[in-house]
Amino acid sequence: GAGARRGHGARWAGQVGFPGGHVEAGESDHAAVARECREEVGLRLDQPGAYRLLGSVAERTARQAHPSLVVACRVYEQLVD
Repeated sequence: GAGARRGHGARWAGQVGFPGGHVEAGESDHAAVARECREEVGLRLDQPGAYRLLGSVAERTARQAHPSLVVACRVYEQLVD
């Protein structure tokens, strides 16, 4: 899967964390998702023919956070092994 499981004894042991981060200046949302997945778990979403964007889940904003925290989910299908 695309998540990274936390090791035994770690603060979040047994939990799964998905790639996340921020959009760089001038970067599209898709480019940011592709970069974060590549950096954090080694998936190359921008590799031609390897993955296809299926859609996204509505974004949610945590207004209590400063700066605002936006949670977004993009769903991809793996086309190659």
